[in-house]
Amino acid sequence: MLIAATAGLAGVGLTPSLGSDRVLARADAIPAADSVQLVAVGTDLRSEQALFVQARDRAGVAQAGLRAQAAVARLAAARSRTTPAGATSRSQTRATLPILSPSAARQLGLSLAAAAGWSQTQVGCLDTLWTRESGWVVSASNPTSGAYGIPQALPGWKMSSFGSDWRSSARTQIRWGLSYIQASYGGACSALSHARDSGWY
Repeated sequence: MLIAATAGLAGVGLTPSLGSDRVLARADAIPAADSVQLVAVGTDLRSEQALFVQARDRAGVAQAGLRAQAAVARLAAARSRTTPAGATSRSQTRATLPILSPSAARQLGLSLAAAAGWSQTQVGCLDTLWTRESGWVVSASNPTSGAYGIPQALPGWKMSSFGSDWRSSARTQIRWGLSYIQASYGGACSALSHARDSGWY
């Protein structure tokens, strides 16, 4: 429509300015009958300019979105370069640690007791005590009392003082249990004797 209007005004000496809403013309060359056409040309130019601005704005938003996506990709690539292959964060490591089997938990418990300076006799009593209490099962739960874990802590959340992973970590449960036995009975053999007499320790 704009091209047709421009071609129609060529004979009267009009030169449309595409970047503006004004039309340059020689005043002595514009017949009065063509004034309506001038208004139409100006309106068309304004419409074309508005459409151009809208298209430019939409393109700017799209380019901004692409730039943001590229920035995220660069950040992810930079993080992968700074993290050694196979390395994981502490929280990821805790979340993916497997629950130890009873035999592995037993081995860990006896070695931790020995490392804490317990004698072979005390270590043997600990083995008997926790085999009797839980079978060294991390998730062992007494349905009657609610005691939980390898040392059968009552309530189980007491072990959270040694770690928030007390529900699934054999190490956390064992460390708490060794501390409890030492503080309450002075050793595993006394705790075992009490458990045999009363059914609990």
